[in-house]
Amino acid sequence: MTSNHATPTSAFTSDAQIAQAGLAVLAELAASLAGSQKALLKLDIAAVEHSTREQTRLGRALSALLLTGKRTAKFDRQRGKDRSLGLPAAAPELAELRAAANHVLHLSRVQNALLARAQRALRIRTNRAAGLGSTYGPFTARQAAMARWPGRE
Repeated sequence: MTSNHATPTSAFTSDAQIAQAGLAVLAELAASLAGSQKALLKLDIAAVEHSTREQTRLGRALSALLLTGKRTAKFDRQRGKDRSLGLPAAAPELAELRAAANHVLHLSRVQNALLARAQRALRIRTNRAAGLGSTYGPFTARQAAMARWPGRE
């Protein structure tokens, strides 16, 4: 699941190689997001942190590949080839890349929803631990003033 893409992006000679490398990174990112979601559901903070570091690394690798693809596309336009993002519009690799990117986007949205749910649950637990007079929303200025009220413990 965690391979190090040691191949420098300048070593890619064709658009198909860039597309295949992009598909590999997107597949790793999807697997990492799925693992992170399982860790969130189990409330395994160490695994969530590990997955976050891995996702950051994969995001950087994907950005480097996209920059390589844009450089290739610019070079192709200079040579007179009309290509979009370095790949022909009808290329099967492009359809695979779009499908993989949409899958990663969906997993990212699910991850975001799970993180928001975990934050709400943590806020509720914190407020319950604070006492019966606490609310289940964000700490407001009025609550801060009430906490400083003289004679109140």
